[in-house]
Amino acid sequence: MKHAAALLIAGFALCLNACDFVQFDWGGSGMPIMSKCDALQGVARFGLVKLDNSGKLQWKKSFDAPATFTSAPILAHETTDGYVATFTNQNIETSIVFFDKEGGIKSQKIIAQRTAATYPQSLAPTADGGHVIAGSKNSQVSADLWVLKLDKSGNTEWEKTFGGSSDESAYAIRQTADMGYIVAGTGLPIDGNGNPVSGATDYWIVKLTPAGSVEWQKTFGGCSGDRANSVRQTGDGGYIVAGMVYTEACNILPARGYEYGVVKLDKSGNTQWYKYLGGSQSDWATSVGQSSDGGYYVAGVTQSSDGDVRGLHGMSDYWIVKLDPQGAIKWQKTLGGSGIEEIYSMSETVDGGYITCGLATSNDGDVTQLDAGDGNFWIVKLTDQGSIQWQSSVGGPCYDTATSIQPTSDGGYIVAGTVVE
Repeated sequence: MKHAAALLIAGFALCLNACDFVQFDWGGSGMPIMSKCDALQGVARFGLVKLDNSGKLQWKKSFDAPATFTSAPILAHETTDGYVATFTNQNIETSIVFFDKEGGIKSQKIIAQRTAATYPQSLAPTADGGHVIAGSKNSQVSADLWVLKLDKSGNTEWEKTFGGSSDESAYAIRQTADMGYIVAGTGLPIDGNGNPVSGATDYWIVKLTPAGSVEWQKTFGGCSGDRANSVRQTGDGGYIVAGMVYTEACNILPARGYEYGVVKLDKSGNTQWYKYLGGSQSDWATSVGQSSDGGYYVAGVTQSSDGDVRGLHGMSDYWIVKLDPQGAIKWQKTLGGSGIEEIYSMSETVDGGYITCGLATSNDGDVTQLDAGDGNFWIVKLTDQGSIQWQSSVGGPCYDTATSIQPTSDGGYIVAGTVVE
């Protein structure tokens, strides 16, 4: 199937001992390395990078977990006195780690043991100085959508799971203006009474109260394997959601495989509009938000060179689409070179532009500063019209993927991802 290969690289990062990350060696097990590193052994590590407001590297560090990382993404955001990150290792233990302003480790704790089998997919700050995590938690039968509320020190305040006999997962969570939470992920369609029905997975959007009880829930999607990857509250109290919809299975014409599916909801979860964006190959959205002009930005990966997509450079590109308030395309940009570029995080900046991060494997086209090797963290600052303002590349001789980027209070950026050393 043409969409299967598109997901193979997502969220995985590799580099070798030659990488110039500072190491905090806590031990770890080896794993085979891909590409030109496939004859060697390396240890998967968490990478944390601090950039100033012009993209200049301030520091970069890595540390090793008690075992090599799983495919659960590495997530980080700023706290009042440093940074916090979460991940799950191959011992299926989920940890939260606190760093100081220079990236030194202050403390870490396991927040879910092996028996819980949790996989965090989203980490967000809360108004009380704490943190909320969403992802999936395995039961004896299947995986359920999982939400964990922590205080500022990483202590559990409450934990909730939602789901049925099928596999469900959250991929994004944000605190809302009423101090509740909006969660986006994947699950079976639900009927008018909120009960799951048989069929393929849909976008699953769940509104929670401040204590984690369900306020409302909605499912949206096509006919096969749909997944909401990002959600933000909008200025009117509603929500903007984006992810991937498999239109080829739905008799949606033209049938174009995976596409961006962008949904605007009102404050009660009712659909205001729904847009499919993409071309004849696979395209999937990873980030969405409302911009300061009242429109929306959507970022993800494209393998298409037709339909809504213009200017594909290579095998896959960053694809950024700017929408007006009604969801019509204002402009779109593809960023990349002759190889593989994949974007995993994007947000608006204080100047009305955008900051993005992901993986770059090219050393041509738009990619002019590849640090070394087969693939690096690729951080790109864009103007409000999507033109490249600056770019920064960090990594070593194999594949290094940045999975999270957030603006910091000093005007710079904190970037998190994975490396293998």
